[in-house]
Amino acid sequence: MKLAANALALVVIVFLSLICARWAQSRSAVAAVDRISVADFLREQGARLVLTVDVRSEAAFRRGHIPGALSVPLAVIGDHVTAIRQAARKRLVVTYCACPAEHASADAAARLAARGVVPVAALVGGIDAWANAGGPLEKTNDYLMPSAAASSVRNFRYDASLSTLITPRMR
Repeated sequence: MKLAANALALVVIVFLSLICARWAQSRSAVAAVDRISVADFLREQGARLVLTVDVRSEAAFRRGHIPGALSVPLAVIGDHVTAIRQAARKRLVVTYCACPAEHASADAAARLAARGVVPVAALVGGIDAWANAGGPLEKTNDYLMPSAAASSVRNFRYDASLSTLITPRMR
């Protein structure tokens, strides 16, 4: 009986150690993500050198987002890596969220970078920093990406000859 209890304790300790190691690994990947200030983002955006990705919920996106941003909630970002890579066309991908420490956007950026989407950076201060700097907010559904269950991009079609995503506004 004592042997079984010791074995169980050992299994629990190993399991918890693996969870802690995985957590530490993900935290270090998020910490290593590049950040971009609102001022630098404005410069890059003005020169059309960025693809902006809103990783908040679709509801938050509908309430207001950075003009031209794609809505790709963090929970489904892994499902849309190819579409994001194709839309970026080697431009800087900037992710943003509503977290003051941009944790969700840094997590999204780390996931994208791990799958080969580079360069990528998280917007320092997220949408609140953008709005506080006087950045406009757009309210439109034109740039919503599909839910995790969908396999194609809603409101988008990829035209390989143009190497771009065509939105309803561009049709």
